[in-house]
Amino acid sequence: TSSEKWFHLASWTFAGIFVAGMTISNSYGNIGGVCYLTSGLAIYLAFFLPGLIIISANVILFVIVAKDISDTLKSAPQADRSNSSKKKIKVYASIMLAIGLPWVFGFLMTIFQDNSNLGVKTLQSAFLVLFCITTPLQGFFIFFSYCCNAKVAGAYARLLGGCIPAFRRWEHLGSTSGKTPSRSRH
Repeated sequence: TSSEKWFHLASWTFAGIFVAGMTISNSYGNIGGVCYLTSGLAIYLAFFLPGLIIISANVILFVIVAKDISDTLKSAPQADRSNSSKKKIKVYASIMLAIGLPWVFGFLMTIFQDNSNLGVKTLQSAFLVLFCITTPLQGFFIFFSYCCNAKVAGAYARLLGGCIPAFRRWEHLGSTSGKTPSRSRH
């Protein structure tokens, strides 16, 4: 689409400004055999500031989405509102995982860089471990939040119940009436 090319242009331009700024400032050098930023200001401008902007935007979007979900659930029929608090918490938690809780840990890890203080180093290591554990599991958390529920389990039980009789005991899961949907048998 025509708007997509503008998003690509803006994304590459924004990134290009940072790369050009770091190149012009000559704030990079050989650090332990790796070409990396040498200036604290350059590291702040290249990593910390964009990360702060992204996390702030994610928090703002989270609040907007949470408000919309809350308004939608308020307008739902009374029968659907019985578990609305539980549904809200589940939806909000899955959204929080989807928009980058692991990156919050990574961001906090970069704040604690004082290697001389044992307490700060321990805190940095804790955030590093949380970042390393939650980042690769992010997709699993989203899958678990949206796909591992009674409705999906009931659908699989109904699908497999014809072949494997043991699954028939779970066919009622996720049905609104509490009864197993009738299945034609040939």
